[in-house]
Amino acid sequence: MVSSCLELEFGTDVSMEYIELSSPETRTRHKDIIELARKKYLRFPLVMLDGEVVFNGSLDYYSLAAIIMQRLNELQTPAQDSERTVHQ
Repeated sequence: MVSSCLELEFGTDVSMEYIELSSPETRTRHKDIIELARKKYLRFPLVMLDGEVVFNGSLDYYSLAAIIMQRLNELQTPAQDSERTVHQ
C-alpha cells in the first residue's frame, strides 16, 4: 500500500524496497541493519532513506512523504543554484 502511494505521488523519482527479515538468508544478507537496530534499541519496522533510519516502530505515509519531498528538494536545489550562477 505505501509503495503504491509513493509511486503515484513521486513516480520514478523514488523507489522502495521491502525487506522481510524472517528468513535466515535475508537476516544474513542484512546483518548490518539488524546490528544497527540492536545497538540503538530501534524497533522494527525500520524505514531507511538513503541508508539513514528515518522512522522505527511504525510507518506513517504522510510523514514519510514529507521527508521524501524535502530530500528531493534538497537534491534539486544545488543544481538549480549552479545553473543560476552559470547563466548570470
